[in-house]
Amino acid sequence: MDTLNTQTDNNQPVNQSSQTVKIRVLIVDDQKIIREGLKVLIQSEADFEVIGTGASGEDAIKLTRQLKPDVILLDVEMPGIDGVTATKQIISEFPEAKILVLSSYDSDKYVSESLDAGAKGYLLKGTPAHEVRDAVRAAYRGYLQIGPSLFDKVMPGNTQSLAQIQDSLPKIRAGGLSIQTDEESSLAETEETGRVVVKPKADISSRFDQPVVLKQSPWAARAAIGTIIGVVLFSMGWSAFAKIEQVVKAKGQLKPKEAVKEINTPVTGVVEKVLVKDGDQVEQDQTLLVFDTDASQAQLQSLNNIRKSLIQENKFYRTLMREPLDTSVVERAIIQLKIPQEVAFLARNRNELIAENNLYQVQLGGSRAIANLRPDELARLRANQAELNSRARAAKLEVEQIEKQLNQNQVQLADAREQLRRDRQVLREIVARNRQAIAQAEASLKIEESILADVSPLLEEGALAKVQIERQKQEVSDRKARLVEQRASGQIEYEKQEQQIQNRLEESDRLLEEEKRRQLDV
Repeated sequence: MDTLNTQTDNNQPVNQSSQTVKIRVLIVDDQKIIREGLKVLIQSEADFEVIGTGASGEDAIKLTRQLKPDVILLDVEMPGIDGVTATKQIISEFPEAKILVLSSYDSDKYVSESLDAGAKGYLLKGTPAHEVRDAVRAAYRGYLQIGPSLFDKVMPGNTQSLAQIQDSLPKIRAGGLSIQTDEESSLAETEETGRVVVKPKADISSRFDQPVVLKQSPWAARAAIGTIIGVVLFSMGWSAFAKIEQVVKAKGQLKPKEAVKEINTPVTGVVEKVLVKDGDQVEQDQTLLVFDTDASQAQLQSLNNIRKSLIQENKFYRTLMREPLDTSVVERAIIQLKIPQEVAFLARNRNELIAENNLYQVQLGGSRAIANLRPDELARLRANQAELNSRARAAKLEVEQIEKQLNQNQVQLADAREQLRRDRQVLREIVARNRQAIAQAEASLKIEESILADVSPLLEEGALAKVQIERQKQEVSDRKARLVEQRASGQIEYEKQEQQIQNRLEESDRLLEEEKRRQLDV
C-alpha cells in the first residue's frame, strides 16, 4: 500500500505518500529468528523504523519506558512475563500505546485476553508480509486489526442480516456506507481479507475515513426460513403420533406375585444386545442377553500367541542346555525355532559373557587349558597379557620415579630444616646486637645530657661561650636521633628475619606434606 487516498472534511482527496511519517516500531518475541525476520520485514518499508527488539515481557515493558515506540509487535507466549500481562502493564502506564499481538496461537482465550488487555489487534505468525505491514499502519492510526481466521472468535454470528447490522450500528452516512456507532466509532469489513477495523473517536479525521460496503449473505435468510419450516413440520408430526406419558399419584406397594430369583450369567463381559423387555414372560432355555465376543476372542488369540512363544523359548533353552555352547549352535537354533529378537539378543549376550569368563579364567591361571580357546579368544588373551605387562613396566617405572622424588624431597627437607636453624640463630644474634646497640646509645645519650646539664650554669656565669652550649645541645639531639634510628633499624631487621623464618617453616611443612604424599604413592 504505497499511497492511500483519504477524504478531508471538505471531501478533498489527499495523497498519503506526500506526508510520509516514520512509524517507530518495537519488536518483542522470544525466538531470535522471528525477531530478525520481522525486523527485515519492517525495515523494508520507507515509512517504518525499528527502534529496538526484545525477548521477554520484561524487555517489552523496559524498552517501552525508554524508547516510547509508536507500535509494539508483541508475542503471547514468552518466558517470565507473558504477552497479555505485559500488555496490561504497558497500557496501564502508557494508555496511548498501540500494541499489535503477533502469535502462533489462534485460541479464543488468547484472542479475547489480548484484546481485553488493550491490544490494538491480533494476527497469526503465518500472516502474509504485506498484511502485517498494513496491520502496523492501521494500528498506528488507531484501528483494531483482527486476522481473517480469527474474526469469528471475537465477532461470532457474522452472518447476521443487513437489517440487524443497521440496528446495532444506527448511524450510516452516505459516501460508501461509512458506519458509526453512538460513541462516534466506525466499523469496516473488507471483502478481500475479512479484517475488521475499528476507529476510535480520537482518531477520526478526514485523512483516515474509509468507505465500507456491507453485503447480505444470499443464503442466510433462505436457510433460516427453511430451518423454521422444518422445525414446525417435525413438531406437528411428532405431536400426532408420539405417546405422552402421564404421571398419576397413587398410594400402595407393588410386589411381584411369585418369589424373585436372581439370574447370574456364567461369564462376565460386555452386553451387546438385550432380547427381552421389562415385564416380558420368558421360557426355559430362552436367550436373554447377547455378549460381545470380540474382546474374548482377542484375549484368546493373545494367550495362544503367548503360549506359542513360550513353547519356542523352552525348546531353545533345552537346545542350549543339551548341546555344547557354540556360536554356530546358537545361531542355528535361533533360525530354526524362530525365536523373538529379544530372546535371541539375550542368548547371544549370554554366549559372549561365557566366552569372556573363560578367557578371564585362563588369564588368571585357572584350570581351563589354553588349547581349548578359539583363535579369536587366544588373540585377545595375548593382547591382554601384552597390555598387562606394559602396564606393569609403566607402574614400576613410575614407582622408581616417585622414589627418586621422595629422596630429593627428603634432602630438601633436611636442608630447609638446617636453614631454619641458622635463621633462628641469626635472629637471636640480631636481637642481642640490637639490645646492646640500644643500651650503648642510651648510655651515650645520658652522658651527653649530664654534660649539658653541667655546663649550662657556666653559660649563665659567662665562663663558657654560647656556641659551645649549642654544640652540646646539638650533640644531645644527634644522640637521640641515632637512638631512634637504631631502634627502628633493629625492629626492621628483626621483622625481616622473622619473615624469613616463617617462610622457612612453610617450606618445611610443604616438603613434609610432599614426602607423605610420595610415600603413599610408593
